[in-house]
Amino acid sequence: MERHDISDEALAENNALLLRLEKGDTVEIDCWHGFHDLTLRGRVTEKSAAGKFLKLGETRIFFEDIYAIRLSGDEGKRKIR
Repeated sequence: MERHDISDEALAENNALLLRLEKGDTVEIDCWHGFHDLTLRGRVTEKSAAGKFLKLGETRIFFEDIYAIRLSGDEGKRKIR
């Protein structure tokens, strides 16, 4: 299986959310990881703008591998306002 491309619009939406994302936020991410398309859910344990990655637990996900990202729970309500 190969990683697929995302639209410029989806990339812009992801980047906007990644800028607001904070450690401890709960997210659901559609991404390319371990040579597969996956949907991962969990709390952000680390975010590195310089390294261009975030971690859900111990799982490192590079920004370029994210197809879509959604905030869950109260974080989603807080971020929309």
